Amino acid sequence: MAGFKTHSIIVKYTVLTACRDWLFWAVIILLATTVGLSMFLGSTSLVEQGQTAVACAAAAGRLIAASGMILFICFQVQRAMESKEIELLLSRPLSRPQFVLAYFGGFAILAAFIVAATCFFVLTAQLLHYEKISWGWLIAWGASLYVETLTISAFALFIALLTRSAVFATMTVFAFYFLARLIGFFLFMAKGHVLISKTPIFMKVAGVIIKSVSIVLPRFDMLTQSEWLIYGVRDLQGTMWCIAAAMLYIPFILAMTVFDLKRKQF
Repeated sequence: MAGFKTHSIIVKYTVLTACRDWLFWAVIILLATTVGLSMFLGSTSLVEQGQTAVACAAAAGRLIAASGMILFICFQVQRAMESKEIELLLSRPLSRPQFVLAYFGGFAILAAFIVAATCFFVLTAQLLHYEKISWGWLIAWGASLYVETLTISAFALFIALLTRSAVFATMTVFAFYFLARLIGFFLFMAKGHVLISKTPIFMKVAGVIIKSVSIVLPRFDMLTQSEWLIYGVRDLQGTMWCIAAAMLYIPFILAMTVFDLKRKQF
């Protein structure tokens, strides 16, 4: 009972900390700004102005949501470690797995709020620029964005607790995110032999490396695509498999976080 009470306290503390942090509200302001930018970009397009505006708003919203969670988690955990808050929380009747789940639960609530705000602003862009609105595809896009944000939040929590530098943790998580986003492009290059070097050995080695990396990375390039809001999900089965694979990363990353936390001496 005491552990559950402490668990809920950590979740509430994480949410309250975000509400008092300027970075969290800056993300919301940036999301609102994307609507104005989408109006400008849509008006500069010669054809399909509404589709262009919606696609730009969705792409910018996705990037802002993921970047905001990465920055907030990395610097929040670093501040908690410097102020000895984590040591204080671990001194209470709370196990390491409960602590990690409590922290991640708080971040999951924040991610849900940011994703909901992103969907709201994307919907606003649709209402302003595009007369055709598919609620089903918007919900699918938002659900995919939430899975993507949860995965990157779990990885950010793992790296932030693993290292002592918030900047290093932030750069590492951003590298992981962009690599997962661009892995489809790299696979296309390896498959089509579109590489800088024309040496056959180099192409074979690069192809093997890229394919090996793609096995252990979540396929974010298959998730939260802007075209879903306009044309719908074309490969529904493949998308569901990618979402399921991304969801499997969350317990795996949290388990690694617990394992690393048990090895540390506070």
